[in-house]
Amino acid sequence: MVQNKKQYYLYLTGVYLLLISTNVHAQDALALDTEKKELAFQTYLNISFLITILVIAVMLVIIWRKNKFIKENNQLLTEQKQKLEESSFLKDKIFSIISHDLRSPIAALTSVLSLLDQQNIDKDLFNTIKKGLGKQLSTLNFTLDNLLIWARSQMKGDTKPTFIEFEITEVIEQNCMLLQALAEQKSIQLVSSKRGDFKVLADKQQIDIIIRNLLLNAIKFTRENGLIEVLATKTDTTIVITITDNGIGMSKEQVSKLFNLKTHFTTPGTQKEKGTGLGLLICSEFAAVNNGKLIVESELGEGTSISLILPKPTYE
Repeated sequence: MVQNKKQYYLYLTGVYLLLISTNVHAQDALALDTEKKELAFQTYLNISFLITILVIAVMLVIIWRKNKFIKENNQLLTEQKQKLEESSFLKDKIFSIISHDLRSPIAALTSVLSLLDQQNIDKDLFNTIKKGLGKQLSTLNFTLDNLLIWARSQMKGDTKPTFIEFEITEVIEQNCMLLQALAEQKSIQLVSSKRGDFKVLADKQQIDIIIRNLLLNAIKFTRENGLIEVLATKTDTTIVITITDNGIGMSKEQVSKLFNLKTHFTTPGTQKEKGTGLGLLICSEFAAVNNGKLIVESELGEGTSISLILPKPTYE
């Protein structure tokens, strides 16, 4: 009997332990299943988050590209509008020059020729008329040259330089000799000086046009018995050609308007010489395409100094 009780208790204990073990396993399985579900949910959240980020990124790229396209189109339209306005302004400027700056000297020449038809002109008057006629023709010829050079460069962009190495002081001397007679008409002393060799790598024709325009400008605005000095100097990296006169000079406001087509102006010379005002525009443009620049220093009533700065040739 006692033995049976012991066996019974052992049986109950085994059943109890089995129930406990089964319950533990069930709880573990439930916990594992819950953990798997939580992990799956977290994975789903992560994937959803990544997809959302990706969609937002794609949308942002699309919006950015669309805005960039619109901006580029607007910029292109603005540039085209600006070019059309500049083209229209250029056309108006050319017609203005033709109708005023060229008609005036031609009208003067017509009047002179009509006067020459008269038979009672004495020798002194004839010489005076001849001198004036020569000056008018010279002015007209130079005006036409500048107009054609400028118009061609503006309409066709024909300013690409042909670089060669040359001695710039030779160009200066040639232009000083060419314009010496014009300076003497106003009793202006034209002096050029240099110290050393001054070789530059540039377009010789364009540099020649710059030097001639600057000298003509100086002569135009220098009074009788004045002085124009052309000085060539150099630094370690540049060649500097400075043309200085003791003429009528300019204000700071006038200097600031010199190189802008829309604000540039023309002023009669000391002997009422006329011009188009294109000379300095051409000089500035040609200096830029030759990797140089123009520096203007002027004081009203005291004179003007304009420096053409060009880089020295570099040798490998």
